[in-house]
Amino acid sequence: MIKPNKLATSIAIAIGVSAISSGAAVAGAGLWPHVVNSPSVTTVVSVINSDTSPTSPDTLHYILWYKNIDPDTSATPPNLRACEEVNVFLPTSPNDIQSIDLGNVFTDPTEDPRLGVLFNDPSVNNDWAGSGRTFALAQAANTTPLRGYLVVDNSDTAGENVSGDALVLEYATGAAWGYYAKTDSGDDFEDEGISHLDSAQISAKPFAQIDTSFMVTPVGPDMSLVGNYTADINLNVGGISVMYDRDENPVSGANPATVRCVGRVEATDLVTGGAQSFLPDGGWSNLIVTNPLGGAVVYQLEYGIDNFNGQPLPAGAQGNYYNNAFELAE
Repeated sequence: MIKPNKLATSIAIAIGVSAISSGAAVAGAGLWPHVVNSPSVTTVVSVINSDTSPTSPDTLHYILWYKNIDPDTSATPPNLRACEEVNVFLPTSPNDIQSIDLGNVFTDPTEDPRLGVLFNDPSVNNDWAGSGRTFALAQAANTTPLRGYLVVDNSDTAGENVSGDALVLEYATGAAWGYYAKTDSGDDFEDEGISHLDSAQISAKPFAQIDTSFMVTPVGPDMSLVGNYTADINLNVGGISVMYDRDENPVSGANPATVRCVGRVEATDLVTGGAQSFLPDGGWSNLIVTNPLGGAVVYQLEYGIDNFNGQPLPAGAQGNYYNNAFELAE
């Protein structure tokens, strides 16, 4: 079995960088499909409430589904563990934006309490500081390393006005990736309007040089109250083959994986060790998601260190590595 070059374990939790290719929109509820918190990773979400209707609420409903992903804390592999949830109503105001450090790493220590809110938010129209309630839900969950997803709902059936984005930041090295929140016109993501993936064509670069992985969030008809949907992930091309190599030769040897609630699946975990021996330079395939309730939201991440195509990289200020991420689409 080919052993890929790995970055430090903390970086491997969540790395890559790109603007995710889906359009921003507004809705009654927003879904942030992938959030991470660890000793070196935090997730910053920006939540926009553009509801100015007469029934505009003065709180938003925040629901975090999360689980511990330390491989040593349970006999159950992290991808198969169930998520727990915490949900609270937190203050808002019409046309408000709040950027929230879910891990509470970068909040200003000279101002008490900052409660996870960033960038000099004055707390006037939206008196978030006066509430005394933290927005840093990943920190409040008191488990690390943590992986999960976030739903924010305006609790107003007349409104369609919650949107935003996320930045997953590995701050020890400056590696980062981000995405737009998914949006939905219903309450608490209680319908099946989430854009999701059932299958997508993927490419894999040489496994030994570049780590390729998939961040997977199975979706279903109620992302706020259920939270533990399951999806099976598989690589398949040409019926029985796992991948075509770079000379168009089909290679068989698929190794399906299952994700409950949210998870990270390495591309090498989807290809048997024997098949990897015939795919030293990677190739292409189709990522297949099996989930009768709604597919999954999937981001592909790629990162490497020291060299690219066998050519050495000059060491930068934070080290000689590179990273990338993007949402997979049909």
